[in-house]
Amino acid sequence: MAWTVLAVLAVCAAVAQGQGIGFSVQKNGPVYRKSRNWYEVPKWAIGTNLLFNTGNSFNLGNGRFTAPASGIYMVACQVQLSNAQKNYFRTLIAINSHRNVHNSLHAIVSNQPYPRFTMNVNGLIFLNKGDYISIQVYSNTDNSYTIGADSGFSGYYMGNVFGHIGFANDLLRSISVKKNGWTEVTNWAPYTYSYLFVSGSSFDTAKGRFTAPCYGLYYAATNVRLDGAGGLYFRLVICINSKCDVNGGMHSIEGRPAGPYYAMHASGVILLKKGDYISVYIFSANDQAWNIQSESGFSVGYLGPPNPWMPALLADKTASSAYKSGTWNEISGWRISGAPGLFA
Repeated sequence: MAWTVLAVLAVCAAVAQGQGIGFSVQKNGPVYRKSRNWYEVPKWAIGTNLLFNTGNSFNLGNGRFTAPASGIYMVACQVQLSNAQKNYFRTLIAINSHRNVHNSLHAIVSNQPYPRFTMNVNGLIFLNKGDYISIQVYSNTDNSYTIGADSGFSGYYMGNVFGHIGFANDLLRSISVKKNGWTEVTNWAPYTYSYLFVSGSSFDTAKGRFTAPCYGLYYAATNVRLDGAGGLYFRLVICINSKCDVNGGMHSIEGRPAGPYYAMHASGVILLKKGDYISVYIFSANDQAWNIQSESGFSVGYLGPPNPWMPALLADKTASSAYKSGTWNEISGWRISGAPGLFA
């Protein structure tokens, strides 16, 4: 069997200016679930030299990271599920065990036809000192599924909210879309919960646009739930100045979804000029009746100006590449110019 890596893939990396507080862990063995409903995922490990737990703020036993300082945290998880195919599943990075799917850090999938798949969540969140976060998985009806050992969880302290440029918002209400083509996602909700925030005046919540107040590197992430979105395919892009380039590095695509609702994600580190704005766009190939569900999130944070002591990049795949199955393949052939926002 052969497979192809398409040219719209991207990779990015950066070093934020926090205080070295953070963690990156892997699941310490699989979890075989025999019941439905919510489940807080415990038992994590630092199995390789690529993983860490600076300051030991992450409890490997119960799976909770407790914030040692108040401020903004960049968080992400990749939860691998097996035989989770009945009805729908949720993955949530929960704050203080509050299972709130409107905290901007949530994903959902329904009627998944594949025996193994991954649910991804990433973004920014405000935590008070002593708050904790953990991964919660929800099964609606499936009483037998597995959380895989190749799941991961990470977080990093970006700094105090005061003087920080950025936001983390939930969608104010669901949006009914009656067309195909591009749709800009508007009307985000600030201050709905204490862990959502808007720092500064750069984010227009009604228009859904964040305008860069200065030249520099920015982290951006979105988790969007779509309902009744079928047809040929859908795209999700974080666009610069409403110019949606699927080769710009912050893009995902979903073709012929099996279930009535699912989540799409895009994130990356991007170089913006002062006055540039970014916003979330969704493209429908041919479906003219679908919904953007309010269980969606959007966050942006300023990382700092480019400098040699803070290496960063946003690269896009130069061209599609075909590979054979059954072996690991290192993906090569990237570019750092030729599309808005690419840099190194």
